[in-house]
Amino acid sequence: MKLVTNQTGNISARYKDSNGQWRSTNLRTKNKKEAHKIAKDLRIEDLEDAGKMGILSREVVAKMVGGKDIKLKNAIAEYMEFMEMQASSANTLHTYSCNLLQFMKDYGYVNAGISLVKEKDVYDFINRDDAKTVSNRNLRRATLSSFFKFACARTYIVFNPTVNVRIDSSKMSHEQKEKKERVPFTKKEFKKISSCDHDFFRPATAISYCTGLRLGDICSLEWASIDPYHITVWTEKRDKRVQIPIEDELFGGGMLTDIITSLKIEDDTYVFPEWQEVISNPKTRSKPSVYFSRLLYGDARGNGLGGNQPLFPDIPKAGRKSFHCLRHSFVTRLAKAGVSIEEIGKAVGHSDTATTLGYSH
Repeated sequence: MKLVTNQTGNISARYKDSNGQWRSTNLRTKNKKEAHKIAKDLRIEDLEDAGKMGILSREVVAKMVGGKDIKLKNAIAEYMEFMEMQASSANTLHTYSCNLLQFMKDYGYVNAGISLVKEKDVYDFINRDDAKTVSNRNLRRATLSSFFKFACARTYIVFNPTVNVRIDSSKMSHEQKEKKERVPFTKKEFKKISSCDHDFFRPATAISYCTGLRLGDICSLEWASIDPYHITVWTEKRDKRVQIPIEDELFGGGMLTDIITSLKIEDDTYVFPEWQEVISNPKTRSKPSVYFSRLLYGDARGNGLGGNQPLFPDIPKAGRKSFHCLRHSFVTRLAKAGVSIEEIGKAVGHSDTATTLGYSH
């Protein structure tokens, strides 16, 4: 064990748990002599030795060091308030909240203390069958990991039960393990979609093809983002500033100009106010993607969006493309025109050129 002073001047005791991971307990004092006394009273050195030998359970250590055992549901409420203060998006808040509350309910922790959470329950929640894809399992792990790190920082627990939990690929089918490859829309496909009579997806498809903007950013596009020469957007996913020249032929040129000038002003702020409302609600934000798929391929009964005939009714499920594939079309088109990968990455808001290369086909 050793005592360390943080930026605020408070002293914490640092020690290793049974897994060899460094842990920290805030002693809530700035006086070193007093800190030694508190650490001695808490028997932190004894706990560290006992933890190394596996004598004490994590629950006992948490109660002895952390004091009163706060209920899991109260810790979750505090965590969500903290996330909101960090300006997390509404979608992130909704997703994290749903994952945490589902975990609490499914494993009987509704009225339980946070220190009682078992590592095997964390493992099961992350790897069970209803988390069908690798990305879903990673999201569950990221949610729990972030929450329990927060709980450790608040000294509600000593050990983060997600530390040793990994995605168990042995519990996944080949299809679940395989990452679905996104491929660009062909010029013929794009022309057909951008010529449809849908008031939103007709212009949205053209805008994405010419700018590489994601569907969410187009739904939330503001009039203030558009001037005679550029479209400038702070992207929702990464909060990156991207600026696309409107008249540049590489970015659509006349087609993009025609699309923008044809847009009707229905709201002082948003270009597509109805869709901005849909995308800003965590409970409905998936609808634009679902509707786009129905427009192209129909639903389970074969009906397209609004009951119309889908644009591509004969495409099998394995060969279907999402709106995000237009972003791949944008990157691929610019790469073939000789634009450097660094410039393309800047246009789509990527921090790493390796990510941008993954969009070029």
